[in-house]
Amino acid sequence: MIGTLRTLVRPDRPALRPRLTVAVLAAAAGLALTGCQPAKAGAAVIIDGERVPVSVVQDKVEAVAAARAARGLDAVPHDVLAREQIQRLIGHQIAMRTAAQRGVTVTPGDIDQEIAAREAEFGGPESFQDQVAAANIAPGDLRTFVQDYLSMDALRASIAGGATTEAELVAAQQELNKLSETTARGMNIRVNPRYGSWDPATGEIKPSESQVSVPDQGVVPPTPGQ
Repeated sequence: MIGTLRTLVRPDRPALRPRLTVAVLAAAAGLALTGCQPAKAGAAVIIDGERVPVSVVQDKVEAVAAARAARGLDAVPHDVLAREQIQRLIGHQIAMRTAAQRGVTVTPGDIDQEIAAREAEFGGPESFQDQVAAANIAPGDLRTFVQDYLSMDALRASIAGGATTEAELVAAQQELNKLSETTARGMNIRVNPRYGSWDPATGEIKPSESQVSVPDQGVVPPTPGQ
């Protein structure tokens, strides 16, 4: 997957991450879910009855593309960026629900501290923002991205307990994978088929053969010009 958290993880932390965190890390602040509206606006994804309009995802894709271009990074196909943003949006909801079930919370201060540590690690805010753009995180989305990373990190730690060996850490990661997948399967998640099909076992959206959107159980394709 292009631009995961891998490039942002500090070297003093285990490189183990749940399968779902390609999505979990994390749907950004501007991707907050909106309530179901009477107007038949195109929905990119519906999560437990809550819709995210196609236009919101498109705005995020354009913002990421612009940020990458401004930093001289290679262009990424818009359909790839769109799937990534939707995966993160779904993953955010899974992360928040899983964390709530285990009593895990992340405070604004925790997020501030993590961002400051990453900025110091990468040589300052601007250099860190280069990494953020390379990870395809839309401007304004970083805090939620970090929130979800910290939530999953805390969940893994709560499962691992005092684990120190590689085998124990791997076992804890596998347990977190199962926990996240169980949470995902308990949610009603429908992705607009124009983007592909979502797999709760991996947290990824598999591209469809056709980019043409077809109505499916309330997932309404965008109208022209949307």
